[in-house]
Amino acid sequence: MLVLDLSTERATAAPEDRLPEAECSSKLPNLDDVLMELRSKTDRSRLNATHLLLSCCRVKLNNENIANIRRLCEKPVDWKLLAEAAAIHGLTPLLYWNLKAVAADVIPGAVLQDLAESFMNDANRSVILAQELANLLSVCLQNEIQCIPFKGPQLALMCYGNLTLRSTSDLDILVRKSDVVNVHRLLLNRGYTPCNWRNTHKFSDDFFLSGQFVNFCSAYAYSNQEGIVVDLHWQILPSTFLALSPDYMFSHLQQGFFQGKPIETFDNELLLFFLCAHASKHGWYRLNWIVDIAELLDLMQSADWQSLLERSRKIGAEKMVLLGAYLTTYLPRTSLPKEMSDRIEAEPEIRALGDEIINRMLANPTFTEWNDLKRRTHYLRMKKTYLQRFALFLELATKPTLDERMRLPLPSSLFPLYYGLRLLNLFVDHIPRITSRFLWSGYDRRTSAEFGP
Repeated sequence: MLVLDLSTERATAAPEDRLPEAECSSKLPNLDDVLMELRSKTDRSRLNATHLLLSCCRVKLNNENIANIRRLCEKPVDWKLLAEAAAIHGLTPLLYWNLKAVAADVIPGAVLQDLAESFMNDANRSVILAQELANLLSVCLQNEIQCIPFKGPQLALMCYGNLTLRSTSDLDILVRKSDVVNVHRLLLNRGYTPCNWRNTHKFSDDFFLSGQFVNFCSAYAYSNQEGIVVDLHWQILPSTFLALSPDYMFSHLQQGFFQGKPIETFDNELLLFFLCAHASKHGWYRLNWIVDIAELLDLMQSADWQSLLERSRKIGAEKMVLLGAYLTTYLPRTSLPKEMSDRIEAEPEIRALGDEIINRMLANPTFTEWNDLKRRTHYLRMKKTYLQRFALFLELATKPTLDERMRLPLPSSLFPLYYGLRLLNLFVDHIPRITSRFLWSGYDRRTSAEFGP
């Protein structure tokens, strides 16, 4: 196992210490060309705001990036849109950090003050969540439960080197399926209660304590009176989407320290697979998911990329990893390993899909989330072959969810009946449109407008 120390923040660079421009190992997308195409369709000040956000979303910048940020700040900028988009994309901390460091003298003082207040609110929240995560991990350790944190404060320290530079809204922990009920009890003892499903339905205590709920979902959210939300996971993604068994995940961990206490967390390779798959599942609608990947890739410069891509292919994540890597090239100071960039150049579909995602972000930077149908159809597009798409489609169409349990509570002995109810619900709600548009239509290119909000 690898060992890392997450209790010590990685030093962030002062403006005069920023990195030199990295040489690209292959032809990368040209952000200026994309912006030029959008200028005839988008208000100039809105486009400058989005461009400025993209320019500020790395922990370390080089002199060229700094000059570009200052140049943009002197142009007409929709500052209100910039702040709103930064909040939606979870990038307020990085935006404030970089603007304060390199452009404080060329932006309106009121804008910087508002960003400073938002930064402090985010920072205070991150500190509170980090302390609570440390306490939860300590409780699980005392009860001999293997508990793996991912995303949240742990990811901020590991990839950003500073707890306050990544906006964190909740805590995510992974446990073995056999430990779920025990962790449920531990959370109850710490003042947490299961959140209402779909914000409306409250399941009974017996439903959770019997362990029946683990058959309907792969995670469940808990909250306490302080507003802290803990997402308890026993599987991170459906196996047909990402073939990561619990044994695989628990054997690809690295040891370290968090808040001075010992922890285990995903190793870099597993974390890369997860981050790319998680963003792919949700349609890449948040820019900070791309930033997470870019910062992680900075830590993996000595990786065996050929072997890594082969392993990603075996678990069904190759397309997602290549797409995530390609998207990072739209960010400042990004170059890819030659093995990865060569593979991307051989995959025009990945480049087309990545360009589509970035165009959507630039044209509509305050887009929040796909509706359920479009999220699932994008989900299917992430699989590389027809057979993989069909297997994922079949799982989505037949596996019972908590929606079925909410509509018709049944005893455990009658659980198989939920498969029929699931098919009925999907047929009524989604199947005709999903089938006609994606299962049989092939991988024809979709326009940004078709997949917009």
